[in-house]
Amino acid sequence: MTFVEVRVGWAVLVAGGCVAGVGASGCAPPIRADASGVPPQADAAAGSQDAGGTQNPDGGEAFTAPVTTGTRIDPQVPPYAIDACATRTRDGWCWVTPRPQGSALADLSSPRSGEMWAVGAGGTVLHGVVNPLASADWALVDVGVASDLTAVSEAADGTVFIGSNAGDVVRGDASGGWTMLPAPGLARITGLWGASRDEAWAAGNEATIYHWTGPGGWRAADVGPDAVTAVVGRAANDVWMASEIGRSVHWDGAAFTIGDIAIQQRSDFYTAKHDLYFSRMGLLDDGTLWAAAKSATGDGDGWALSDGAWSSANAYTMAGASLADHWAGGIQGNAIHVSPLGPDYIDDTFIGYGLVLAGHENDRWAIAGPGARHGAYGDWDPVTTFFQQTAYVHAAPSGDVWLTGIGTQDESALAARWDGAHWSLFPMLNVASPPTVTSNGSDVWLASTSLWHWNGGALQELPFPTSPPFPSAGWYATSLVATPDAVWLLGDRAPAGSPALLRYDGRSWRVVPLPAGYTPDGDGSALRGTSDGDLWLITRLTVYHYDGLAWSAPTVWPGSGQYGIRDIWPLAPDDVWAGPFHFDGTSWTATAAPDSLGEIYGTWAGSDTEVFTLTSTGLYRWDGWIWSDPLPLPTNGYWYQISATNTGDLWIGGYSGIAHGAPPWPPVYP
Repeated sequence: MTFVEVRVGWAVLVAGGCVAGVGASGCAPPIRADASGVPPQADAAAGSQDAGGTQNPDGGEAFTAPVTTGTRIDPQVPPYAIDACATRTRDGWCWVTPRPQGSALADLSSPRSGEMWAVGAGGTVLHGVVNPLASADWALVDVGVASDLTAVSEAADGTVFIGSNAGDVVRGDASGGWTMLPAPGLARITGLWGASRDEAWAAGNEATIYHWTGPGGWRAADVGPDAVTAVVGRAANDVWMASEIGRSVHWDGAAFTIGDIAIQQRSDFYTAKHDLYFSRMGLLDDGTLWAAAKSATGDGDGWALSDGAWSSANAYTMAGASLADHWAGGIQGNAIHVSPLGPDYIDDTFIGYGLVLAGHENDRWAIAGPGARHGAYGDWDPVTTFFQQTAYVHAAPSGDVWLTGIGTQDESALAARWDGAHWSLFPMLNVASPPTVTSNGSDVWLASTSLWHWNGGALQELPFPTSPPFPSAGWYATSLVATPDAVWLLGDRAPAGSPALLRYDGRSWRVVPLPAGYTPDGDGSALRGTSDGDLWLITRLTVYHYDGLAWSAPTVWPGSGQYGIRDIWPLAPDDVWAGPFHFDGTSWTATAAPDSLGEIYGTWAGSDTEVFTLTSTGLYRWDGWIWSDPLPLPTNGYWYQISATNTGDLWIGGYSGIAHGAPPWPPVYP
């Protein structure tokens, strides 16, 4: 093994051989297909022979098999026209999926017809407005708060009050003018209701609630002994609150009255997780109040105040005209219309877990997780999010961008192509695992349990061989790279799961031995290169180079072992980046202290002054001299994919979804 010598914060690693460029940029298109999308098959001699072995220059036996073709998937046009920017964050990121955005939402308000306000994680404020076609237009609004937002209320005059988990309250409206109000004195805000610009109430799961009186500021009132969590009102002199245990508090403009919604008993330690805690209130058009409670295990229930008494509402959340004509939702995510004839199960619509409703009978809004939808009359606006879970994003040199994941219509894999103006969808029925993606020129390759080729017209399946010695039970690709002459696929044999490397050249499949001592990383290994003689294989802190004849001895980068590197990005034979480590054709140099950037998930570089690496601690940029501080991301979630064709449009993917845009500039440096 080749180890490193550390000198004054800079690590120098000796390595031999030349370095390949990246298979995803700037190369001649590999393995051309004919007009049908089927790559050229082997010649007569090669096509007639059985799988056989040939001696590899590196000492292993390379087995080959002829090529077969499988399913052809033609592009489908989505049933709705959407772009690649549903909404834009304060830092310039465009949400691609989910739509309209990807931050978890906590509360919404819609007392006025035609618009809604919702708030959530990381300072997210989502404003929805009904357009002339009766569907919703969405925008993210920067109110100057970066902490998680927990409560929102729009008053009848259009003033909007927003509360945070840090106890802050901001005020503004659709035209802007957002102002931080003096802090009411709560550790966090759990409920808000605004009557007007100078009249509002704030609750924070404390026995003291606060009344905003405009020039008079906040006035505290002790309504204990219970902690008040939610508040709603019909008018400034008709305000209702709910305590976490199920008592009601009513303000008539002069005094408070304590009542009973549905007092909840508290259990012992072992069953307390099923106890219900009141946390939300709402109002129907006729003035009917409702209050909802939920447990730590996801149970939920609701009560409504009608004819002066609280009774079960048979729903967790409601919006509409009255108890006789409204939409009801359960905490598990389904919304259903309730008419004087009873529930209409034809209108039963799944919105999402943790569903909250607001608005009116024929102009209603819903949030669930990061999702937001508008409904008019008996319908809801269509879901325009392609994926229920995204997996990979890849920007091809042609300018096309490919996304893969699990589709919203079923549990099968889905691929989507953005050509700069339109989306095309490729349902991969009966393919359970989303494929990884690479490209070379206009040719795009996808692989999971099969290899798929896009030649500009369709996706053509090229099944992995199953004749001995290829695994008859299948094979699963985890990483692939397209060179001018072949596609290389790193993955696992089934069912044993042992690692394997396949090479496909348009004529045959070939098993290529992996380097001696190679052990795949459970968090992911990566393969990149631009030619059959320039491949890089990386696992944790170890990298191997293949020169077309043999694998090099492993190079081991410095580090504690707590953090690994999952990606490598060659720019040229003498210019390779793997997170903070750079190879100049002779040796590796550490441009940052070991472990200082965290786990390296992905790296992309346009030049040596435009290197971006996505890590467990954030997105960083190397400008040729120093690494920046973490750049803002769309959410604080787990982002692990990065791709681009230029530094003005980075595409990133993670558990929160897919977003793209120019990273904030200039970055902040330590």
